[in-house]
Amino acid sequence: MGAALPAVLALSTIAVWCAVIDQATMRIPTSAAYTAAALTLLLIVVAGLFDSDASAILRAVVGGFATALMYLLVAWATRGGVGLGDVRLSLSLGFVLGYQGVPSVVAGLIWPVIVLFPVAIGAIIHRRITRSTETAREIAAGPGLVAGCALALALNG
Repeated sequence: MGAALPAVLALSTIAVWCAVIDQATMRIPTSAAYTAAALTLLLIVVAGLFDSDASAILRAVVGGFATALMYLLVAWATRGGVGLGDVRLSLSLGFVLGYQGVPSVVAGLIWPVIVLFPVAIGAIIHRRITRSTETAREIAAGPGLVAGCALALALNG
């Protein structure tokens, strides 16, 4: 990761905080997600300039917007199963993944699904056992999104 380490560390702090808030409230604060995106992009640009790698900056920007677009499509398709806070947070995660490379962006889209799948199955089983409809939309995607992107960074680095 090299010069992009400050971006990763800053994003990690904000993203983990967003994941904790999301787990507790089912909401990711808009201001935190936008702050994460702005700070991450700034630090990624500085890293790219430090590394003299303009293509890494371009990859990061494309990776961020591609990741956010994918999550926006999922949010639209699931009619709220993934919230707009998750979409906003995915932008900054995509910036870091994109800086690392296209395989990291792809892995950053796949790993959150793998992480959240057992949680979703557990919620379905719990709902059937308790006959409760309250757990129908009680899965916070933020923690899985952050954990999945962390796995993508760690395994593709």
